[in-house]
Amino acid sequence: MLPILARYGPFFLYSFTVAAGLGLLAALALTAWRARRATRPRRAARPYPGWLDGVLLGLLLGLVGGRLLFAAVNWDYFQLHNSEIWRWQQGSSYHGFLGGGLATFWLWARWTGRDWRSYADLVAPGLLLAAAFVWLGCLLDGAAYGRETVISLFSADLPDKLGVAGVRYQTQLGGIVWSLFWLGLVWGLRGRLHGGRLFWLALGGITLGRLLLSFLRGDPVPMLAAWRLDSVVDAAVLLVAAIGLFQRQTQEP
Repeated sequence: MLPILARYGPFFLYSFTVAAGLGLLAALALTAWRARRATRPRRAARPYPGWLDGVLLGLLLGLVGGRLLFAAVNWDYFQLHNSEIWRWQQGSSYHGFLGGGLATFWLWARWTGRDWRSYADLVAPGLLLAAAFVWLGCLLDGAAYGRETVISLFSADLPDKLGVAGVRYQTQLGGIVWSLFWLGLVWGLRGRLHGGRLFWLALGGITLGRLLLSFLRGDPVPMLAAWRLDSVVDAAVLLVAAIGLFQRQTQEP
């Protein structure tokens, strides 16, 4: 656990921020490489003009959406501390980031007259690469930690968010391994899945990993009856991804 890498006067360099930033750069580099070499589904070699604009715009609005949903879920605290809503180091909501980013990317593609499904396929491998780095950031920060268990192949002496050590499931390491495994799968199918299917496969893989690992996590989250709220939302996202993956191909209007 290494939540703070360095301090410069009143400013801190957080390990999660560094890991997520490196993941973003790696994902952008991979996507840029694919954009220069990839072909359209109809074998017509064409570039993907403006893809970086769409990605950066989606990233920006995703960050806003993630923070707003985090504040909404924890409104009992933030209604008394309004000035802290935009203190990003306190946390962010993955599902808010996902929803805000994807909605913005889709609207950008529609507004500019681009086939969003082709562009979504383009960024699909990069999403999984970024996910692996985010899980690495969670490992360094102590976030998304596993619940306590007995000593086994899948557990280790790990701290929680507050630094309290215990024998816990290695959820963060599991997330890294799962993301890289699914990246290999998506990469191997990149020339065979088109029309948005590669993107839905990538999103489904990320979500399936999160859903499975959520049953081993020990970090506190809002509950819906006896279920973790993030597990319920992940199940819904996984259903949407499955529908997108197996839907009948149609022409983009």
